[in-house]
Amino acid sequence: SRDHVGFIRAKGTSSVAYTIEGNTSGGQVDTKTRYFTNIFAIYRLDTSKAKKTKNQKIYEMAKACAYPMGTGAKKNYPGGHAKKAYRKALNKAYPNRNGWRDQTRKGASCDVFVGTVIRASGVDKMFPRGLDDINNYMKTDHFKKKWKRIKNPKRKQLKPGDVTYQIFHGRIGHVTIYMGGNKVANAHYFGKSYPVIEKYSNKVHPASRTTKFYAFRPK
Repeated sequence: SRDHVGFIRAKGTSSVAYTIEGNTSGGQVDTKTRYFTNIFAIYRLDTSKAKKTKNQKIYEMAKACAYPMGTGAKKNYPGGHAKKAYRKALNKAYPNRNGWRDQTRKGASCDVFVGTVIRASGVDKMFPRGLDDINNYMKTDHFKKKWKRIKNPKRKQLKPGDVTYQIFHGRIGHVTIYMGGNKVANAHYFGKSYPVIEKYSNKVHPASRTTKFYAFRPK
């Protein structure tokens, strides 16, 4: 008869399951080894329809849209092509982009890549392209309602899906999406399709050259 219930606590074998149960071992909570021949059923929570966080939406869109890493002599993919997912997202995010260079063939500027990802993810359909426009956008009430800004962020503070924003002396700037594991998704626009997944590092632009460096996270 069916007269007991417990939780699976560890991966078992082909014949047993390792559990933790109550009302056992003299009325206490204890770990047990149960044979499958004595288990009526195992139930698992269906998380397939679980609501995704906004950070997850940005992270997954960035991962889908990222250009290939590349190997060997082709690591910079000169004249390469963007992923189909990025081309689709770009058309969705910026349908009226007459006069732009061929973003999908040569690679996008950093702001266009990030703007495309954020808009296409549905997190913020007003997110602008252009570093100056992004900087001005961060001062608006709409931004403050949708985003939390982290000044001088430490790497351990960042979560996948956060946006990092840097301005260096001479007004040269860069915007990226943090992917976890010390990597970011970003793009360069110098006539080549650069790898999008790169290490999150400030070594290229040391702190002494950085006038602004912060991250922001969707609320």
